Parts: sequence; C-alpha cells; structure tokens
Amino acid sequence: MSINILGFMLLCAVMLPNIAFLIWKPVDQKPVKSSIWDILEHIGRIASMIFLCFDLGKPYLSTEFASKGLFIAWVISTSLITGLYIGIWMRYFLCGRTVELCYKSFFIPMPLVILPVLDFLITGILGANLALIISSILLGIGHIMVSLSTKKQLSI
Repeated sequence: MSINILGFMLLCAVMLPNIAFLIWKPVDQKPVKSSIWDILEHIGRIASMIFLCFDLGKPYLSTEFASKGLFIAWVISTSLITGLYIGIWMRYFLCGRTVELCYKSFFIPMPLVILPVLDFLITGILGANLALIISSILLGIGHIMVSLSTKKQLSI
C-alpha cells in the first residue's frame, strides 16, 4: 500500500472549502432531519477518500493511468471541475452565505453536490480504479438524495 499524492492533492482541494463551510455556516441555517441516505453518503465518502488517497497494490484498487494521454485528460478535467467547484464555493462565501447559495444552479443543478463526485468518478474511470468508481457512485447517490431531502425540508 502506498499514498497516491495526486489523489491526496485532489481530495485536499475538494475538502478545503468544506472545512471552511464548517467554520462559516450559512447565516440562515435551520436544522434538518437525517435520512437513511446519510449512511450511504458517509460510506461512499469514506471509501472514496481511501481509494483516492491510497494505492492498495492490486488491480482495480489502485489509480494507474494507462497512458500519458489519459493522465493529461485527468489533469485537465479535474483542474477544470475543481476550479469551478472552488469558484462556486467563493460565490457562497462572498455573497451572503445563505443556504440557498449552497443549492443554487450554475450550468448544472446543485453543482456543490455534483462536481466533487464527478471529480472522484473521473479519477476512477481514467485511472482504472474500479473500487473508486463504485465508491464514487455510492457517494453520488447518497449525496444527491441527502441534498434533495434537505432542499425539500428547507423549501428551497
């Protein structure tokens, strides 16, 4: 088992605004009820972090780009997606920190929900990491369902 430095850097870039969010919560935050989807989201999140950051040394458990072209495609796609993700977080932090901004569309619905999952999924696909692909899908399903439930509870 070894540490995947590129995966770790991607995880840090995605998690940094989330850590800031824990410190600077929405000014209009209200409590919401948890759902069964929270469990799937947490499992997918933890598994994605593990499979993104650690190469477990076996086929389909490690991120290995089969060609330089796939690596370049990964760098470009994750850079664009992560840059957009951070930019949308900046909109939240600079424009009032309201709950609505967390769910507001930006070319796609709920971009703060979809973009990090897309980053992880692309990494799994281009890096031929089946475990990361599966965990990203679980994270995506859980994250989307939790977010839809939260939107509904808050009437956003």
